[in-house]
Amino acid sequence: MSNPHPRYPNPTGEPIASLGDYALDDWDGDGARAVSHKDILLARTLLGRLRTSQPEIAAGSDGSICMEWIRQVRSGERKIYVDIGPRGKILTFAKFEDSPPVEKHFDEYSPEADSHLQALFNRYSS
Repeated sequence: MSNPHPRYPNPTGEPIASLGDYALDDWDGDGARAVSHKDILLARTLLGRLRTSQPEIAAGSDGSICMEWIRQVRSGERKIYVDIGPRGKILTFAKFEDSPPVEKHFDEYSPEADSHLQALFNRYSS
């Protein structure tokens, strides 16, 4: 069985550059859904607004764009996962050291989603 979240190279320095390779259904040979152009643009917008380190990015077999940031700090590990799509949905999950995880879902990009992401990344970077 093919890996449903394959990692892909970043030859241009922009991790989203290769997502166009996943724009056709069945890109993994195992029935994966295509990543939409609209969701790629949304992911680029989010990354531009966050102005944080580049995440690891993978295409999900459901047509989503999966991004993860993991950072070691003296007090433990900080993780943020953001999935975009399909159809513009934003799913977030964060875990900071020994604190309880924070999970929040948005049906679309909105000022509320933007504020939530900014708050997560402020804590991640502190």
